[in-house]
Amino acid sequence: MTKNFLIYAAPLQGITGRIWRNAHSAVFPGIDAYITPFLRVEHGTIRKNGLKDITPELNSATIIPQILAASPGDTLQLALKCRELGYNEISLNLGCPHPPIALHHKGSGLLQYPNEIKLLFERLCDVEGLKFSIKMRLGYVSADEWRHVIPLFDIINPSFVTVHPRVGRQLYSGDLHMKEFELLLTQTSHKIIYNGDIRSLDDVNRLRERYPRISGVMAGRGLVANPALFCPTLSTRDNLRRFHSLLYNELVSSMEGGEHQILAHLKELWHYFLPSTDRKALKAIKKCNSLQKYNEAVNTALG
Repeated sequence: MTKNFLIYAAPLQGITGRIWRNAHSAVFPGIDAYITPFLRVEHGTIRKNGLKDITPELNSATIIPQILAASPGDTLQLALKCRELGYNEISLNLGCPHPPIALHHKGSGLLQYPNEIKLLFERLCDVEGLKFSIKMRLGYVSADEWRHVIPLFDIINPSFVTVHPRVGRQLYSGDLHMKEFELLLTQTSHKIIYNGDIRSLDDVNRLRERYPRISGVMAGRGLVANPALFCPTLSTRDNLRRFHSLLYNELVSSMEGGEHQILAHLKELWHYFLPSTDRKALKAIKKCNSLQKYNEAVNTALG
């Protein structure tokens, strides 16, 4: 990767929290910043788990806190809290596709309502000492909804805009709307980061060749599946074992809720992690009912 081509880690809610990020950055360096799972306000209060996840002294990786853009008031509350914690940049989530979020005018669902986005941006542009980036889909229902949103970016002058070229209703499958993405690239001078279906360095190189206009890429599921995605020379069994060991030990020492909760978290990770692992070994991991059995299964899987 060249020095001016940026590499970001996308968030996966429930997976890429501080423990995953700290372990990943220790073993597989090269990520410019990790976007955190989104902070949100519930019943007037910021969720405590989200605040703990971005506590500066608990994060050894470089992070950009992400907030779930919603009402101007809630969004302002989240932005000011991030600034209070010492952050000078936050990511605005206009991309979450999950219906419980999107159907409430949040995440990608907000893209259908440019007037609401305008009010939100106008509220944020007066916040001193903060810059903003945006993570978005092309739309929620239609792949051309971005056309009504991009002119609004000038209100907050984002440091970059990450675009996933699907619509929210597609979730994470279906065709990418690359014609709309190509048109988007011609309609804005803002820095564009590409996100979506990045599984190898070959994918990155093809994107750079086809779209020299992009300033970087952001990988989520592909990076969780292959932690050495952007540094393939470090893709060794020793490094994978070290990564898993760091993650496991921190989970055991810091997670509340006991063995059952730790196992649930680890099994969720293995829904994405190392999909090329022998199916029998993966099945053994998912069936284990104690940390002892889990470690035995993982030792078999990682060799």
